[in-house]
Amino acid sequence: MCIFCILEYWKEFFERTEIEDPDASKYVEIFLSCHVKPDTVTELNREYLTAMDITVVGDQMAILKYVKEVNNVYIP
Repeated sequence: MCIFCILEYWKEFFERTEIEDPDASKYVEIFLSCHVKPDTVTELNREYLTAMDITVVGDQMAILKYVKEVNNVYIP
């Protein structure tokens, strides 16, 4: 997947989580710099998010909820 495609994917991803800017833009940059790929997003959990310095509990919950809804997976 091209870098532009991944960038657009993460922008749309965070838009759908309803996390607002400037946090959403910061998280897009974090996901890119941590090499998080769309096909590995189901592996995310609070530990990974915290390790990536996404520590706002409400944002963590929004991200994990969206991943769960879209992928119909259990996330502890």
